[in-house]
Amino acid sequence: MREPRLHALQLAARLACTLILGLLATGAQAQVAKWIKLPPPAKVGVHVYDSLRNRELFLDEAGIVAASDAPEIRWERVWIGVNPALDGSVFAFFDAARDRIWFMTTTVSFSTPVELWSFDLSADPMEWTQHAVTGLFPDPITLGITGSAFAFDPIRDRVIAFGGLTTCNFCYSGFSSVYTLSLAGTPHWSFQGVAGTAPAARMGSAMVYDPWRDRMIVYGGLFFDGLSRTWYDDTWALSLAAPMTWQPLTSLTDPPIGRIPGPALLDSLGRRMIVMGAQLGPSGTQVPEILTLDLSAGVPANRAEWGTLPTDPSRYGALFVQRDMRRVVSYDGTDQWNLLLGSNPVWNLAGLGLAGSMQRRGMVAFVDAVRQRVYAGFGGSGSGVGTDLLQVRPLDRDVPWARLAGLASGPSGRYGAVAVVDPVGDRALVFGGAESAGNGDTVEYSDLWSFDLGGSVWTQLTPPSAPNVRAEAVGVFDTNRRRLIVHGGRLTNPSPIARADTWIYDVAAGTWSQPDVGTYGGVWGEFGVYDPVGDRMITFGPGMNSGLHTLSFAPSLGTWQTVTPTGTPPSAFAEAAAYDSLNHRILVLVGTGVDSQIWSLSLQSDPPAWSPVLANGVAPPTRYDGALVVDAARERALLFGGGPFSGGLYADTWAFYFDEAATPTQLALIDADATPEQVTLRWYAGSAGAVVGTVYRRAANEDWQPLAEQSADGTGVITYVDRAVEPGA
Repeated sequence: MREPRLHALQLAARLACTLILGLLATGAQAQVAKWIKLPPPAKVGVHVYDSLRNRELFLDEAGIVAASDAPEIRWERVWIGVNPALDGSVFAFFDAARDRIWFMTTTVSFSTPVELWSFDLSADPMEWTQHAVTGLFPDPITLGITGSAFAFDPIRDRVIAFGGLTTCNFCYSGFSSVYTLSLAGTPHWSFQGVAGTAPAARMGSAMVYDPWRDRMIVYGGLFFDGLSRTWYDDTWALSLAAPMTWQPLTSLTDPPIGRIPGPALLDSLGRRMIVMGAQLGPSGTQVPEILTLDLSAGVPANRAEWGTLPTDPSRYGALFVQRDMRRVVSYDGTDQWNLLLGSNPVWNLAGLGLAGSMQRRGMVAFVDAVRQRVYAGFGGSGSGVGTDLLQVRPLDRDVPWARLAGLASGPSGRYGAVAVVDPVGDRALVFGGAESAGNGDTVEYSDLWSFDLGGSVWTQLTPPSAPNVRAEAVGVFDTNRRRLIVHGGRLTNPSPIARADTWIYDVAAGTWSQPDVGTYGGVWGEFGVYDPVGDRMITFGPGMNSGLHTLSFAPSLGTWQTVTPTGTPPSAFAEAAAYDSLNHRILVLVGTGVDSQIWSLSLQSDPPAWSPVLANGVAPPTRYDGALVVDAARERALLFGGGPFSGGLYADTWAFYFDEAATPTQLALIDADATPEQVTLRWYAGSAGAVVGTVYRRAANEDWQPLAEQSADGTGVITYVDRAVEPGA
């Protein structure tokens, strides 16, 4: 058994040695940052199956995200950019022959015809291309049409469109016509004459291509005449070989009338059609339901044999089949549910569930650098009352936020609390806050809590002479002396009253004190950081024109001073801020119109200097009450949570990479072995190619220092042996 000091050294090795990976750039290059929206998607919409690479592709407002077919889905952003408009009604599919995604709008009018786009996955660079379309759909018409069903016919290289509904000044007209969009050459719409009796006019049908019998399967739909709705529960087959012919499929097990069809897909493993949706219940309630249509050879071509699958809770999300895992996956942006294909299938929730997105505001957030994960908790989740739910997300891989398992009771739900990390104590400290958001709350707190980062246990600390209750105070942690410094905040009694005092909590002594450091007036909602180089506390905001306030800690505790930075500060209010130790600067998030922007307050000059940070990629939308933390190991900041000023909450997570030239590569620390003479660290880079990384190390209160460049071996493993260690340090 190793001595305890070696266990401590292993822990220190994980904290002190971090691998930064990136493709090595040649020649001098200006540093340009880049925004990347991190997967998994916080909400789902358009998605297609990439059959060439066996993965599901999701389109969101920042590009395209892939979900791997693996026991634990590996999410990966494969393209950063702006997709065609995703709002409204759209249809997308994967074209394996061309290795491309086709995307088309499906709600059309005389003034806004169908738009057709393609995205070639094998192109360099990848980008969307809009295609001119000839012909008319429908033909001819000057009214809008909505609710048509679409499917791709890969044999004849065309899209099949069926049905739809038009409206004009309270007149309603339904369609049961069939149109085709030929993709060869210049895409062209054509009306198709179809033999046989056609289904009744309708919209909202579920339709898939049946490759085994070369036909389209159409189920259900709705016709609305402005006063009443007619629901259909019939099933039809449309043969695609000339002449195209309609055939009704008879069934003894038709789904009940009044069902709302939802997303439909083809399960090639089970040889069936799967339809999500809901059955209309009493008083318009919707009862979720998942139906299956057997397409196997044992079922006659003129029959429809319907069955059901167990209903999962996330029926409004994306539904797709993972062939290698032999399962159906339902993902709604929060939870992932898996249904193993086979006899007696049962839906199982992947991970902890309940908190797969960061949909809250006014929360606390902090990074556990030892275990490489980020925490966020408290704040509000939309109900107007603070919540005590604590969520966690690993920093070394992209998976949904998860509820922290086995968490003992801790602070009550609250907004505007202070949270800092005590790295020596391996814990976070949380102080104060208010019961609800805004300045109209009636309950504020002055309690102090400790969260054990290793054991995930809350402990309330009860030092004497605690500060008065307050919310939206600024707090930093002085790592040199292990103490929490809190300044300002507000009390509501009954109107907001600004605090102007400063308090210090000494971790070793376990006591609060109120030093005589002067004041610069009462304020709440400001931001602050501990500057380890200048050994001082810096506060500012939320407005950017009031200057900076500094409190020096060396050679002894000083008094508050006002500093006027150089440069032009951002005109917008600060919405979040964090200290970037790699570049010795404060990163400030501000809103510029519809997009967020990062500004730098450089601490390398005296006085500090303001400047905007040039960034490529798709910027996140403007928000308030979000969180910004720095992930130094990957040279990036993470932005999550908050909400638009118009109301509501965001559920997304964004990464702001400090240097666009550094390509982030997902890897894992697979071993950290310590002896009194050395520490051996091994990372797995997988199949990332010719990965060359730089190993950095830093001691407490020092900047990161490069140690060596290391390359992955033939197995994808990067190894570094650090002999400059001191047992017990």
